[in-house]
Amino acid sequence: MRRDTDLRNQERLRLVRSYVASQLGEACGQLSLNDVARAAQTAPHYLHRTFRVLTGESLHQYIRDLRLHLAAYQLLFTEVAIGDLARHSGYESNAAFTKAFRAVIGVTPSQFRLQEAAGSGYDMKLPEPDVRFRPGVRIGFLRHFGRYADVPQGWGKLLDR
Repeated sequence: MRRDTDLRNQERLRLVRSYVASQLGEACGQLSLNDVARAAQTAPHYLHRTFRVLTGESLHQYIRDLRLHLAAYQLLFTEVAIGDLARHSGYESNAAFTKAFRAVIGVTPSQFRLQEAAGSGYDMKLPEPDVRFRPGVRIGFLRHFGRYADVPQGWGKLLDR
């Protein structure tokens, strides 16, 4: 019974991640727990609880972080104004966007764009990998904090273990 529940929860998690990724550009700030739960074919309270247990973060944090990492990518590779990017990311003001961006990325959007364009980046170390073993499941994951140009080094660190 436990293995069956684990498999169902992993499938729900896959559905959630897929749905959220497909809605990031469309829904802006409109993505709700009820919408995501409907896509995952489960109850909102159950999704809220199991998502945190399985991932270590709330669904809200997960969506916020994805939006802000998408914004960081757009800061690097587009000339979109920061105010437009803030609204597209679901924030009603530049101040709220800047505060959230700094909390997740470590610098303001303006600093990020300038530092990355100059190639100087900012000094953030990669977190140590959290290695978990589950029989029959093989997944590699490492969340990177820091310059996007440093992502390959993070993977090298993970693969060297």
